[in-house]
Amino acid sequence: ATGRPVAQHDAMPVNNSYPTSQWVVGEIVADPAVLNLADLPAGRYQIAVGFYREVGGSFPRLTPFRNGKTFPGNAIPLFDVRVDRP
Repeated sequence: ATGRPVAQHDAMPVNNSYPTSQWVVGEIVADPAVLNLADLPAGRYQIAVGFYREVGGSFPRLTPFRNGKTFPGNAIPLFDVRVDRP
């Protein structure tokens, strides 16, 4: 609801072994990531992905486009997950 990340995984693709500079146009790259949701309260959460580029030691998030439009927060929403607690 707040738009703030509650869990994240930061790394170059494929366990830091396949940087985007080596990708081929149209290539699909599988990049599984594990997020620890154990401490989150019950609720619905959105899983999203963002891309960064190193610029002078900082890592600004790149702006992704789809059909000429940007995504809020420069993050591409993938799917929602629900966390249930007993």
